Parts: sequence; structure tokens; C-alpha cells
Amino acid sequence: MSTSKLTLIFVLVAIPLTLLYQSAALEVTSAARAAAAIRSLQLRDTELNRNVLLVRTGSLLHYDSLNQAMTTCRQALAELQNHAGHSPLKPLISRLSNLLDQKSQHLEDYKSSIALLRNSLSYFLKLQETLANQTEKTATAADAVGAAMLRFIRHPHDRHRQALQKQLQKLESLSRQPTVMHLGAHSRLIIRVLPGLEKDLQQLLDLPVYTVALQLEKRHQSQLAKLENRATGFRLVLFLAAAGFLIGLLVLQARLYRSLQQLRQTHRDLKAEMQRRLEAEQEKTKLERQVLQAQKMEALGTFASGIAHDFNNLLGALRGYGEMAEEDVSPDHPAHKPLRQIQTIIVQGQTLVERLLNFARPQKSRLQPVNITTVTEETLKLLQPLAPPGIQVRFENHLPPATTMAGDPAQLQQMLMNLCQNAIHAMGNEGCLTITLQFAAPDRIEIQITDSGCGIPPEHLPLIFEPFFSSRVKEGGTGLGLAMVDRIVRNHNGQIEVTSQPGRGCTIKILFPTCPSTISGNSRQKNKIQ
Repeated sequence: MSTSKLTLIFVLVAIPLTLLYQSAALEVTSAARAAAAIRSLQLRDTELNRNVLLVRTGSLLHYDSLNQAMTTCRQALAELQNHAGHSPLKPLISRLSNLLDQKSQHLEDYKSSIALLRNSLSYFLKLQETLANQTEKTATAADAVGAAMLRFIRHPHDRHRQALQKQLQKLESLSRQPTVMHLGAHSRLIIRVLPGLEKDLQQLLDLPVYTVALQLEKRHQSQLAKLENRATGFRLVLFLAAAGFLIGLLVLQARLYRSLQQLRQTHRDLKAEMQRRLEAEQEKTKLERQVLQAQKMEALGTFASGIAHDFNNLLGALRGYGEMAEEDVSPDHPAHKPLRQIQTIIVQGQTLVERLLNFARPQKSRLQPVNITTVTEETLKLLQPLAPPGIQVRFENHLPPATTMAGDPAQLQQMLMNLCQNAIHAMGNEGCLTITLQFAAPDRIEIQITDSGCGIPPEHLPLIFEPFFSSRVKEGGTGLGLAMVDRIVRNHNGQIEVTSQPGRGCTIKILFPTCPSTISGNSRQKNKIQ
């Protein structure tokens, strides 16, 4: 299973679970608000009942606390109604709403009755004080009415009501003053209102708002527990889905890591195979080039051998006739000097033909242990007279004295001579030629020839070992020197490398295998040094 498929499955599972969990969480939040509303309603209903009693006893003179408590109950009821919806709590909430409506109506009636009662009592007290200043009988009768009124207010029973009415009749029989008539009117109003007030108060207190709220709270707590369990279940399932997704990702990561390792190994194998094939192709190309070169050299050798033979015969005849002519002419004769120059040119031609024959005929190398240091020193002795005074020749030898290699001393000397002469020609009249001998590896001797000459152009580097290729044609270059060097190096199982920068000189490195005795001696010497 790929990462995209696993992610798609997780998204398809996680989105519904998340929506369900959010829905359950919202329901839990709404239920928590409803629980708070129930508690608020219970507290405010209890506070309302207490304040109603305080108003009845006269300890609370204003109705603000009653109105505020009822308003809070209404707000709590509205919160419950918003939460109810189609839940099982709706019947209880509807009943609670009806009870609050009834309580509100009883409360309004109660407040109206209290207002009338307080107003009549206020007038009753003022009128009683006025009658206290009347005749003694009137004042006494008024006091009796006040005492009966006090008992009636405290206990509005029929017995106290009848006693109050009897005292009123006595007072009215003594005097028909307006004050007495007003006192009687307010007293009868109190007699009429007070029993209804007590009834409203009792009905107000008997309404089971708190009881229904308790029932609602119990059912709501049960429902809230179910909602919380449901939300917890969704949260747990969502957590398990996330854990499963994480485990799946870890498994996929492990698989991807193994696949990556396999791909890397395959890449390394392919790279190694490509490198092997490339090396094989390069080796094949090298062998084909060597075969082609050998064929060219063989054909060229055959051709050059025939031409050189013919030229050598002609030059031999010319030299013989020249010697005969030179013998017939005295040294003072004007033709003697031209004849001598002709002889010199013939000798140079024979030398060139000899070099051509040497190049053309296959050389059989007689390999033997050779001290390359000795060969190099002898070559430098021959080279020293040929170097202009402005050219400094330096020899740096880092090889042990007993270092030997399998080689032909004459060919090695010819190789070094050709390379050094080319370096001298490249430097002109001044410069520095450095010959360095050192180990490139425990079984490889490196001969390094460095000059400070004009260098070799990059386009000429692939052609410098081709026969008859020369950049000094005008100066008499034959193009055979480096071709001979390449042949000698290959005859000795060596390798040659040329690096050059135009204007900054040239460096030629030649690697030859050492003799086994040199390798073992070199190893022993290294061990001794260590």
C-alpha cells in the first residue's frame, strides 16, 4: 500500500470521526450550559421564595430583587429550551415553563395585593393617630380597632376577622366622622385583601419549581454522562485511527527505506557495471589503436626500409664519387671546399637514413636489470654539452641507490635523450630542465621530466606520439623522436603521461615496473625506517 492510499484511507476515516467528535463535544458543551442553567434556576427560585417571605413580613420593602430573580429564572429557562430540542428532557422543561408562568402570575398578584395592603395600612395608622386626639371613647374604640387589626394581620383567621369587624362597628356607632368612615373603609379593604394575599403567597410557595428542577437535573446528569461517554468514545476511536495511521506511516517508511537501499545498491551495481564496460571499451579501443599503430608502423617500416635502402645505395655511390673527386683536387683548389661540404651533407643524409632504418626495423629489447639512476646520470653527461648556457639542468633523485628495473640501457638512454632534447628546443636559450626519479608506488618507478618552455597546444597533445608529426618542421624536426619514445616505453611495459599548459612548460611522467628484488628491498627499507 502506498503512502497516498494510506493517507486517503486515514482522511476518509478521520473526517467523519472528527465531525462526530466535534458534534459530541458541542452537545457536551451545550449540556454543560444547560446544567449551569438548571443550577441557576434552582438558586434563583429559592432566592425568590425567600424574598417573597421577606416582603410579607415587611423586612423587604422593594420588589427589585423579586423582579431580578424572576428574570434570571426566565433566562435559565430560555437556555434550557434552546438545549432541549427533541431530547427526553423536553416534557420536564415544558412543565417547568408552565410552573414559572404560574409563579410569575401569582407573583404579580402578590405584589399588587401587597401594594394595596401596605397603602391601606399606612392610611390606617395615620387615621388611628388622628382619632387618638378625639374624645376618650372614640380614642379607646380606635385603639381597640388597632389592636384587633394587629391580631388580624398576624393571624388572618375568621375569629380575628370577626373581632376586627365588631370593633369597627363599635367605633362607627360612636362617631360618623369622615376620619372614622375612612378608617372603616381601609380596614374593610385590608379584611378583604389579606386572606387573598395569604392564599397567593401559599400558592406561590407551593409551586413545585424546585422539585421539577431537581428531577430535570437528575435526568440531565444522566444524559450528560451518556454524551461525555460518547464523546470519549469518539475521541478514543480518533486517537486509535491516528495511531494506526502513524504505525502505517512507520511501516511504509521502513519499506521505503529498504526500497531505497535496494535502489542504491542497484545504482551502485549499475554504476560499477557501466564503469567495467567503459573500462573494457576503453581497453578495447586502446588495443585497437595499438594494433592499428602496429600495422601502420609495420607498413611504414616496410616502406621506409625499401626507400632507405635505395637512398643509402645512392648516397653511398655519391660519397664514393665525392671522395674520388676530392682526392683528385688539391686542398688549394677552389672546388675542394664545395666537395668537402658535399661530403658533409652526404654523411648527414646517411645518418638520417640510418635513423630511418633503425625506426623501421623491429627492435628486439634485451631486458636486463638496469640501474635507472646510472642510466640517467650518463645521459645527462651526454646532454650537458648540447644545452645552451642559459638553460639550467637539474637532477633530483629520490630513489635508493640499489633501485633497478628490467630494461635495455641503450633504449632507455635514447628515450631520455630524445625527451631532454625536445625540452631544450622548447625552452630556447634559457629555462630550467628538471629530471626527477622517484617511486610512484612500491612497484613503480616514475621518471618525471619538466621544462619551462613554450608548452604544447591542447590540440597537438593527442598527436605527439604519431610518427612524422612534428611542430618543428621548419627547424628540421622529423617527427620520429617521440614515436621512438612511445615504442621504447611500450617495449618496457611502461606508461607515459603528458601534461602541458601553453606558455608555462610541459611535464612528462613515465612509469616503469621495478625488479622484484627492488620491491622486496624497498619494502625492507620502509620497514627499517618505520
